[in-house]
Amino acid sequence: MTKQELQNLAFELADEAARCDIESNCVSAVRCSGPDHGLYWDTSSATEDEKHYVTTAVSYLEARKKLRRWPDKPELVKVHE
Repeated sequence: MTKQELQNLAFELADEAARCDIESNCVSAVRCSGPDHGLYWDTSSATEDEKHYVTTAVSYLEARKKLRRWPDKPELVKVHE
């Protein structure tokens, strides 16, 4: 495995782990159709014990430009490829 392949695999694993943290610790809130179709997750639904995981996952996915927020409710997020 090349260094680039290893780096790509690490990103893939981290992206998936962050998505799982959001989907496992938040309540699904809205299913949207249209250009932003998909399921949005309510990050405010995370318990005190879960908030650290969710906050970290959201920050990571935003930095990777793989997270979309609902326009007028930023606590609602959607993970995209």
